[in-house]
Amino acid sequence: MSTTAEGAQRRLAEYIQQVDEEVAKELEVDLKDNITLQTKTLQESLETQEVVAQDKKICVLSKSKKRCAMRMRPKSRSRRFSKPRMLPRTRCSCWGAMR
Repeated sequence: MSTTAEGAQRRLAEYIQQVDEEVAKELEVDLKDNITLQTKTLQESLETQEVVAQDKKICVLSKSKKRCAMRMRPKSRSRRFSKPRMLPRTRCSCWGAMR
């Protein structure tokens, strides 16, 4: 009877060890995936922040001229009384809205 109990304990210990190894492998894969995804997300966020910083730099530089370079500006008028045509809208972070 002692041999069957010892054998059962040994098999149980082997099974537990096997499950632990499988869980460790799955966790490793999940961690690698999460790190990769987080790295990609942070890189995209950094790129976005760089664009915003560049926009702010442009706006700060051009505010000294009392006008944001990103604002919609009328194209030159060909006739004296014609309405000015506006340039396409662009987003400027210093104005906070589409201009």
